[in-house]
Amino acid sequence: MTQQDAAAWAGNRAIPEGVVAYIADSREWTRHYQIKFALARNPKVPLRAALRFLPHLLPKDLKALSMSRDVSPVLARQAKALLTMRTDGRSH
Repeated sequence: MTQQDAAAWAGNRAIPEGVVAYIADSREWTRHYQIKFALARNPKVPLRAALRFLPHLLPKDLKALSMSRDVSPVLARQAKALLTMRTDGRSH
């Protein structure tokens, strides 16, 4: 399996939860930004794993997650809170 395969599968909402959870738990695959972002957007990823990826995401991606209706409301709130914390920290 290549990085491109893992990224495609991480973002695919039709694959079984077990495959997504396997990718989310794999250090080899979660070193790559595209895979982290794809996993964070996938509603089948366990919430604990998705929350673990938030600190690694860029502000534009956190904003997209915070406004997404496809992700858990808890994940969307955490993305918004992290984005707010980062932007408030820069303005001072």
